Amino acid sequence: VKQIRERFPKSPSLHYGDDFLLIEISYPASAGLFDIYPCKFKGATCIYCLEGEFNLSVGLEEYDFHKDCFAVSVPGDIVTFSQKEGQKRCRIRILAISDELLKEMEFDISKANVLFRYRMVKANLQYQILIHNFRNLFRSTILSPHDETKESLAYLLRSMYIELTHIWESLASAPRQSFPKHKLTELFVSLVAKHHVTHKVVAFYASQLGVTPKYLSVAVKKASGRTAVEWITSYVILESKFYLRHTNSHIKEIAYALQFQNQMDFYRYFTRHTGMSPSEYRERNQ
Repeated sequence: VKQIRERFPKSPSLHYGDDFLLIEISYPASAGLFDIYPCKFKGATCIYCLEGEFNLSVGLEEYDFHKDCFAVSVPGDIVTFSQKEGQKRCRIRILAISDELLKEMEFDISKANVLFRYRMVKANLQYQILIHNFRNLFRSTILSPHDETKESLAYLLRSMYIELTHIWESLASAPRQSFPKHKLTELFVSLVAKHHVTHKVVAFYASQLGVTPKYLSVAVKKASGRTAVEWITSYVILESKFYLRHTNSHIKEIAYALQFQNQMDFYRYFTRHTGMSPSEYRERNQ
């Protein structure tokens, strides 16, 4: 939250310490609008498009993001955000919530991964008004601070979260790459999004879901067209590419951050699944 606020000091914003930020960013007025993406945010974000068109990807999914589209990210999501060619004027509004404030509002990340399995919807007039009303409530709360302002924000955010689940139920549509519809597969993918760094084998997820690895593999393949192993691998590779492309961490440090036993295991894993070594990928893309 602090980094986003410091990045755009002249943009209109409301903030509560480093826990809450509501900011409106415009382009070309705000130079470097897209330099904060791709990013991996510990908290959660809501992004609302006021003007212009963008390419948006959250995790493994891609979306066309344009006026009145509303997107969310949950902790751990890797978000890529780029302006489409020919767009001379763009405006977005970002609501950023720290991981500490999420705890205060009793945010359940596993449940959120399932509820917001499609990370973007296009808001109709009814929901545009709802979003606008919550913005006014946040403004009133922050501009009239008191000893329990943080608790008030947590209650408001909890209320907004409940309303957003209803918006998603009525408006969510499949992104370009269709997301699996089978309930077991949805739960599996939400677990993978949360645990892929620490658990890279199907057996762990099968035990969490109370089924055998074989049954889970067959169900996931039938529902999504991808095997369970392919889902796990996709998340691990996505995370690996993020570190290689957008950090200066030594490859050995990245290997340990992703909980490979050693650097060579990471090299072999990455090369097997991408056709190039981590060093080659970094040289081509950094």
